[in-house]
Amino acid sequence: MYDFFENLRHQTILSFVPFQQEHLLYAVTAKEQEKVIGTGVIGRNPYHPYCDEIFIFVENAHRRKGVGTSLLKRLEKYSSQTLKCSVYSDEDVAVSFLQKNGFKRRRQCFEYDTSLALLCLSPKVDIVSCGSAIPAILLEQLYIDYSKNHEQVSPMSNLITKQDWYDVFLKDVTTHYCYYTLDTSAYVIAEQVDEKTIAICYIGGTLSKPDMLDFIETVLYTYQQTFDVLFVEIDSTDMRALLLQQFVGYSTQPSYDAYLKNTKNKV
Repeated sequence: MYDFFENLRHQTILSFVPFQQEHLLYAVTAKEQEKVIGTGVIGRNPYHPYCDEIFIFVENAHRRKGVGTSLLKRLEKYSSQTLKCSVYSDEDVAVSFLQKNGFKRRRQCFEYDTSLALLCLSPKVDIVSCGSAIPAILLEQLYIDYSKNHEQVSPMSNLITKQDWYDVFLKDVTTHYCYYTLDTSAYVIAEQVDEKTIAICYIGGTLSKPDMLDFIETVLYTYQQTFDVLFVEIDSTDMRALLLQQFVGYSTQPSYDAYLKNTKNKV
C-alpha cells in the first residue's frame, strides 16, 4: 500500500530536478511505510513556458507496480497544456513507461566528442571572426532560427525580450571563435570549453545546403588549427545543425529524446 504526499517543496525534491524553486509548479512523493520510493515533479521553463516539464523517479524494487503511473496522473492534474519529458534513448524502462502513457517522441538530441585531427577538411570560403562582439544582424538571425527550431517541441515565450534571451543563452560563448560569411548569410556560434576543446552552440543562416556545407567545413578547418576536440549537440529539429553529421558522422551513442503528451486537465 502506497501513500502519496502532494505539493512538497523541500530540498530533497529540488535536488532531484534542474528547476529553480520559483519554476517548480508541483511535486508529489510516494511512500511505503514512511520510506520514499518514488518522486514526481512538474515545472515550467520561463523561456519555453508553453509546455510543462515533468520528472518521475521510482526505486527499482517498486517499478512496474503502478507507482509511476499514479505519480504521473497526479502531475497531469496540474497542467492545462502539453507535457514534456526528456530521457535517454537507452533507458528502456523510461521509454516504455512514457509510450504506455501516451507520450510520443518529438525530438532527438545527439552528442558528439570528435577528434578534429581525424577530420579531412580544407577551407572552402572566406569567413570572418566575430571578434569582440557578435554583429547585430547575426543576433537577429540567430533569434529567428532558434525560435523556428523550437516551435515543434517547446515554443519560446513571447514575454521574453530579445535582449534578455541574448543575455541568458549567449553568456558563455567565445565571440573570437564565432564565425560568419562575408555577406552574413550564415554563422557558427561557439564556446571555448578549455585549451583543447571547442563546442559549437548554434549554427544557422539562409545559405543553400551546398553553400552551408562549404561554410561549415571552413569553420571546422579553422578550429582544427587551434583545437584537438570538437563538442557538439545536434538537434533533430535543426536542419542546419544536422549538416554537421556529414563531417562528424552519425552518433552511435544514446540520444537525449523529448517526449510530448497533450493534456487538457486543469486544477
